[in-house]
Amino acid sequence: MTTQRGNERAVAPVGSIGLAELEDLSGAQLRAEAPPADRPCWFEIGCRGGYRNALDDTNNSRAQIARQLHRLGLSQNLDEFLGPEQVYFFLRLTRSQLDVLRKATDCIYEVELAPQPLRDLKLLNDLSTGTSPTSRSVSLRKMRRPSSSSTRASPRATHSSSPRS
Repeated sequence: MTTQRGNERAVAPVGSIGLAELEDLSGAQLRAEAPPADRPCWFEIGCRGGYRNALDDTNNSRAQIARQLHRLGLSQNLDEFLGPEQVYFFLRLTRSQLDVLRKATDCIYEVELAPQPLRDLKLLNDLSTGTSPTSRSVSLRKMRRPSSSSTRASPRATHSSSPRS
């Protein structure tokens, strides 16, 4: 007498199907470097879209990412690169924020640390503007130095670019 169904062994692996975890989506460099969970890093997030796919796929990915960044309280510009099969977003997040983003969207195919030249460019941009794209509690007034008459630009330098009559 048999107590198993005929195809039970073939169907059993279906029970172990689940949502992809961050480790399943991580690229080789992200797995090798494994940044700390609480330190923001620049990530390259590959999502559904691309110029060979329907424009709606790219727009839907863009909307999902923007909506979840807003929900997380992060005010960032969505820097992106439109590849042939995917749209890539470059975001500065902690690993926990990245995991929340992954769980809240269905468009993420892969996650990798942003390429080093891009990370350097973003860091330089943050330093030159005196802002951090993920800072929520630090106001720009706290980051600026107190102004004094010696650090202000002279009126001549301020108006030198305007045409003279």
